[in-house]
Amino acid sequence: MKKTIISLLVWGTLFSGMAAPLAADEASLQEKRGQLEEKQAEITRMQEENAGLKAKIKEYEDKVAEYEQQIKKLDEELENFRQQLAAKQQ
Repeated sequence: MKKTIISLLVWGTLFSGMAAPLAADEASLQEKRGQLEEKQAEITRMQEENAGLKAKIKEYEDKVAEYEQQIKKLDEELENFRQQLAAKQQ
């Protein structure tokens, strides 16, 4: 009976000595989990912002292409006008 009580006391002492570091590890893990969640939220926000910027870039590229077409058309009209003017001057 004495051996059982002593054995229980020894195991209880060992367990309580291990419980404190385990609790500290758990707290550290919780803190790191919180930091990870914050980083993931920041990454998600940055990805959304990036998607918005890509959409704006696409809009601007489309406008540039449209303006280039207009410039090309105006250049053609200008060349036609020059040819007509040259024909009239002859």
